[in-house]
Amino acid sequence: MIVEGDSMTLITKLKKKVMVPTELGLLIGDILRLCSNFDFHAFSFVRREGNKIAHSLAHLQPYVPYTRVWFEDGPDRIFDLAVQDLCSNILIE
Repeated sequence: MIVEGDSMTLITKLKKKVMVPTELGLLIGDILRLCSNFDFHAFSFVRREGNKIAHSLAHLQPYVPYTRVWFEDGPDRIFDLAVQDLCSNILIE
């Protein structure tokens, strides 16, 4: 499993397995416990511009405190970003 994030602070602490006595420490603990279920895991910093889909999903409004699942069509904005992402990765020969 590869965990990517746009918070350099979080990714650095995850790589070093630094537990801090804050809410961030609780998040780090949860992530590390989940990663222990995999044979391989890595943490990678990705600038916000590098993952617009995840950034947009994290900021969907209105905020709701429960899990959202889309079985067929997701939000139009996310679909548009996915198409842009795919098109930017197509090599023109």
